[in-house]
Formats: sequence, structure tokens, C-alpha cells
Amino acid sequence: MDRKVLVAALAVLGLGLSACGSSGSSEPMSRAEFARKANAICVARNAGFAAAAKEAHGSMRRAIRAAVPAMERYVHDLGDLRPPTQLRWVFAEILAHESEQLAAGEQAASGSEIAGGEDGPPLHRHERMRVRLGMGACNS
Repeated sequence: MDRKVLVAALAVLGLGLSACGSSGSSEPMSRAEFARKANAICVARNAGFAAAAKEAHGSMRRAIRAAVPAMERYVHDLGDLRPPTQLRWVFAEILAHESEQLAAGEQAASGSEIAGGEDGPPLHRHERMRVRLGMGACNS
């Protein structure tokens, strides 16, 4: 399987994690600060996907297994952010969505069928939500 296909497939799966950390401050960030930090977290996730795809040697299951640690860090680090007050509900939905995607990724890694079919649930709505949060790097 082509490495680019593996990277794209991992990005579509979006292997999230439901557990969220907490930061030392409960004050919301400015929109610009949130977007800057969230995009940096997304860039690190994308690098993890690329490394997982390279490590997989053409196996989707190995790629998914290799990507899980990067995705756990991604969602944990996102969970430590404090989005602007007006965007909290959007951010909460993105984190919930990532949890669902992690479950699907774990099923795929174990050889089980992915809930929602082979392609998983549609992502276009969540892609728009990431853009609204200023997290465009997470859609690449």
C-alpha cells in the first residue's frame, strides 16, 4: 500500500482519545493563542501519522497500531488547552468525536470491523468545526 494512502487513511480515522488532561489555569485562552497552540499539536499529530505510515510497511493495521500513541498525546494535549469561552461547545464536540474515532481505530487495529462501515463516519462536519476553532492543521 502506498505510504501517502496510509497517511491519508490515518488522518481520516483521526484516532482520538476520550481522556483529557487539565492545565494549571482554568482561564480561557484568547482565540489567537488557542489556534496557535492547537495547530502546533495538530502538526505533531500529523508527524506521528507520517512516522506510523512509514513504520507500517504497507499494513493498515500496523499503521493504526503505530499511530495510537501519537493520537493519545494529541488528544491529551488538546484537552490541556482552554478554548475561548464562545468556542467551548465546539471544542467539546471535537474531543468527543476524537473519542469515537479512537474506538474505531482500536477496532480496526484488532481486526474487528469498524462501526459505521469501512469508511467510518463522515468527517466533513468536524472538519468545518476544526476550521472554526482555528485548527486547520488538523484537517491536513
